[in-house]
Amino acid sequence: MKNKKNTKISAKTKENAKLLFKSLISNDTAIIGARKKGWWWAVLMLFFSAAVAIIPSTVSSGSRDGSDFLNVTNVSGYDVSFRRMVENFKEKGIELTIRVDAEDKKNNYLEATGIESSQGLEPIYRHYNKDRRLDFEAYYHNDVIDELTLSTCVNNIPVFASDGSTTYTSRASSMVIFGKYQVVSYLYMTGSTTPSGSIVGNYQSFKSDYKLTSIIDNGFEKDNVEQYNDYVNATWNNVKAFYSTAYKTTVFATTWQTALIIFGINVAITLFMGLMVFVLTRGKQNPFRIYTFWEAQKIAYWATIAPGLLSIALGFLMSSFAQVSFPMLLGIRVMWMSMKSLRPETANEALLEDVKKDRVVNEK
Repeated sequence: MKNKKNTKISAKTKENAKLLFKSLISNDTAIIGARKKGWWWAVLMLFFSAAVAIIPSTVSSGSRDGSDFLNVTNVSGYDVSFRRMVENFKEKGIELTIRVDAEDKKNNYLEATGIESSQGLEPIYRHYNKDRRLDFEAYYHNDVIDELTLSTCVNNIPVFASDGSTTYTSRASSMVIFGKYQVVSYLYMTGSTTPSGSIVGNYQSFKSDYKLTSIIDNGFEKDNVEQYNDYVNATWNNVKAFYSTAYKTTVFATTWQTALIIFGINVAITLFMGLMVFVLTRGKQNPFRIYTFWEAQKIAYWATIAPGLLSIALGFLMSSFAQVSFPMLLGIRVMWMSMKSLRPETANEALLEDVKKDRVVNEK
């Protein structure tokens, strides 16, 4: 018979595991571990803690959807307006088709047939509600949607008077701009000049030859009384799916950018906390002044594990604290450590004894 492999955990491994878990709650243990264990322990703790602390923010950012701005109780007729716009396009032979660049999807673009570019000035479709108030406009812009185009569509709406004069006012109705490379939409509540939601998307995630009129080609007949409600609901779901697809690359890019920025901030805060440990132990009568700058840094790194793990729970329970929980918790722990464990009046005897031994060694 073959001998079974020895799976018994070594005493050294048990000791290291005990030290690691104890350092989660014991500042004294974290200090001892930082000074006695290899530098790679501290560095690994720093990057591990900074990484796990961004999990709630990353999950929150990654779960955003392009249709979120439409997930409200009242969309002020946006659903009806968009559906009738597409129906109008189909009746008039207007089509907006997405062309895919096989080499670089960043170059995917929108091709229009049956209309000309409005340059963001003249809408290609208007919808009025039952009170004959304008509640939706659509534009086609055969170019990049720049700030000037967007500002024109949002802030400079022409109002033509009966005497032939023209004045300009801010937008008070929802709109969508189909640009050559982007799609932009704003949702306005009735009577408001401030948008309640918006999206800026692109065509990089669409399949080749996607047609806008396919939104109403959903398997249900609008002229069939029994199928009409299903037709309306399926069309609205397709509108949301259109915006979700348009926003996919933006979600991916912003999620990574946010994650890297917060990760960098967490690392920088930890480095600053290491500096604080070093500064707070510089007193002439403080026996811990023998700690070097690098040792002070390692102490701060060892102090990050508990704040990092707690940040996950706190970030998911209270999303508003997701980005600040790690710096806040780490700051609390380092201040507590400096006032309790690194002050000669309140320090543990084991730490003071350890410092005395090191001092004797240095003097020799």
